[in-house]
Amino acid sequence: MRPLQMTVGLLAVGSSALAVIAVGTVLATVPVLGLVAAVPLTATSIRVGRALYRFAIEQTPTDRERFYIQALLVEKDPAKEIRAYRLAPFLRRRFASLYEGRIQALRRLVRRRTAQGVAGES
Repeated sequence: MRPLQMTVGLLAVGSSALAVIAVGTVLATVPVLGLVAAVPLTATSIRVGRALYRFAIEQTPTDRERFYIQALLVEKDPAKEIRAYRLAPFLRRRFASLYEGRIQALRRLVRRRTAQGVAGES
Protein backbone atom coordinates (compact mmCIF):
# COMPACT_ATOMS: atom_id res chain seq x y z
CA MET A 1 0.00 0.00 0.00
CA ARG A 2 2.82 2.39 0.85
CA PRO A 3 4.55 2.16 -2.56
CA LEU A 4 1.24 3.03 -4.27
CA GLN A 5 0.70 6.05 -2.04
CA MET A 6 4.27 7.17 -2.66
CA THR A 7 3.85 6.83 -6.42
CA VAL A 8 0.57 8.78 -6.39
CA GLY A 9 2.17 11.43 -4.19
CA LEU A 10 5.17 11.80 -6.52
CA LEU A 11 2.87 12.07 -9.54
CA ALA A 12 0.83 14.75 -7.74
CA VAL A 13 4.03 16.70 -6.91
CA GLY A 14 5.19 16.41 -10.53
CA SER A 15 1.81 17.52 -11.82
CA SER A 16 1.75 20.46 -9.43
CA ALA A 17 5.28 21.46 -10.44
CA LEU A 18 4.30 21.44 -14.13
CA ALA A 19 1.20 23.52 -13.33
CA VAL A 20 3.30 26.06 -11.41
CA ILE A 21 5.76 26.28 -14.32
CA ALA A 22 2.93 26.72 -16.84
CA VAL A 23 1.19 29.42 -14.80
CA GLY A 24 4.51 31.16 -14.16
CA THR A 25 5.28 31.15 -17.87
CA VAL A 26 1.90 32.66 -18.71
CA LEU A 27 2.25 35.30 -16.01
CA ALA A 28 5.74 36.16 -17.25
CA THR A 29 4.58 36.34 -20.88
CA VAL A 30 1.61 38.67 -20.35
CA PRO A 31 3.67 41.73 -19.28
CA VAL A 32 6.13 41.13 -22.12
CA LEU A 33 3.27 41.04 -24.63
CA GLY A 34 1.84 44.17 -23.05
CA LEU A 35 5.15 45.97 -23.48
CA VAL A 36 5.45 44.77 -27.08
CA ALA A 37 1.94 46.10 -27.78
CA ALA A 38 2.65 49.40 -26.04
CA VAL A 39 5.64 50.29 -28.23
CA PRO A 40 3.66 51.00 -31.45
CA LEU A 41 0.94 52.82 -29.48
CA THR A 42 3.51 55.03 -27.81
CA ALA A 43 5.24 55.78 -31.11
CA THR A 44 1.90 56.67 -32.70
CA SER A 45 0.96 58.91 -29.77
CA ILE A 46 4.26 60.74 -30.05
CA ARG A 47 3.76 61.28 -33.80
CA VAL A 48 0.21 62.56 -33.25
CA GLY A 49 1.40 64.91 -30.52
CA ARG A 50 4.15 66.29 -32.74
CA ALA A 51 1.75 66.77 -35.64
CA LEU A 52 -0.71 68.65 -33.42
CA TYR A 53 2.12 70.77 -32.04
CA ARG A 54 3.31 71.67 -35.56
CA PHE A 55 -0.28 72.50 -36.50
CA ALA A 56 -0.61 74.82 -33.51
CA ILE A 57 2.69 76.55 -34.35
CA GLU A 58 1.69 76.99 -38.00
CA GLN A 59 -1.72 78.39 -37.05
CA THR A 60 -0.45 80.87 -34.44
CA PRO A 61 -0.18 83.92 -36.74
CA THR A 62 -3.63 83.42 -38.26
CA ASP A 63 -5.13 82.65 -34.85
CA ARG A 64 -3.78 85.93 -33.52
CA GLU A 65 -5.25 87.81 -36.46
CA ARG A 66 -8.60 86.05 -36.03
CA PHE A 67 -8.70 86.86 -32.32
CA TYR A 68 -7.84 90.49 -33.03
CA ILE A 69 -10.57 90.80 -35.67
CA GLN A 70 -13.03 89.08 -33.34
CA ALA A 71 -12.18 91.56 -30.59
CA LEU A 72 -12.74 94.44 -33.04
CA LEU A 73 -16.13 93.06 -34.03
CA VAL A 74 -17.49 92.35 -30.55
CA GLU A 75 -16.00 95.02 -28.30
CA LYS A 76 -17.70 98.36 -27.75
CA ASP A 77 -14.73 100.74 -28.12
CA PRO A 78 -13.82 100.06 -31.78
CA ALA A 79 -17.48 100.02 -32.87
CA LYS A 80 -17.58 103.76 -33.72
CA GLU A 81 -14.62 103.59 -36.06
CA ILE A 82 -15.82 100.37 -37.67
CA ARG A 83 -19.19 102.00 -38.39
CA ALA A 84 -17.59 105.25 -39.53
CA TYR A 85 -15.29 103.55 -42.01
CA ARG A 86 -17.81 100.80 -42.89
CA LEU A 87 -15.30 98.09 -42.08
CA ALA A 88 -17.68 95.48 -40.67
CA PRO A 89 -18.28 93.58 -43.97
CA PHE A 90 -14.55 93.54 -44.72
CA LEU A 91 -13.66 92.37 -41.22
CA ARG A 92 -16.34 89.66 -41.26
CA ARG A 93 -15.10 88.38 -44.64
CA ARG A 94 -11.50 88.42 -43.41
CA PHE A 95 -12.47 86.58 -40.22
CA ALA A 96 -14.44 83.97 -42.20
CA SER A 97 -11.55 83.52 -44.62
CA LEU A 98 -9.03 82.98 -41.81
CA TYR A 99 -11.37 80.58 -40.04
CA GLU A 100 -12.01 78.62 -43.24
CA GLY A 101 -8.23 78.34 -43.77
CA ARG A 102 -7.85 76.92 -40.26
CA ILE A 103 -10.65 74.40 -40.82
CA GLN A 104 -9.13 73.28 -44.13
CA ALA A 105 -5.69 72.84 -42.54
CA LEU A 106 -7.25 70.86 -39.68
CA ARG A 107 -9.13 68.65 -42.16
CA ARG A 108 -5.88 67.92 -44.02
CA LEU A 109 -4.20 67.03 -40.73
CA VAL A 110 -7.05 64.72 -39.68
CA ARG A 111 -7.16 63.05 -43.12
CA ARG A 112 -3.42 62.45 -43.05
CA ARG A 113 -3.50 61.09 -39.48
CA THR A 114 -6.49 58.86 -40.31
CA ALA A 115 -4.75 57.44 -43.37
CA GLN A 116 -1.60 56.77 -41.34
CA GLY A 117 -3.67 55.15 -38.58
CA VAL A 118 -5.49 52.86 -41.01
CA ALA A 119 -2.24 51.93 -42.73
CA GLY A 120 -0.62 51.26 -39.36
CA GLU A 121 -3.42 48.93 -38.23
CA SER A 122 -3.32 46.66 -41.27
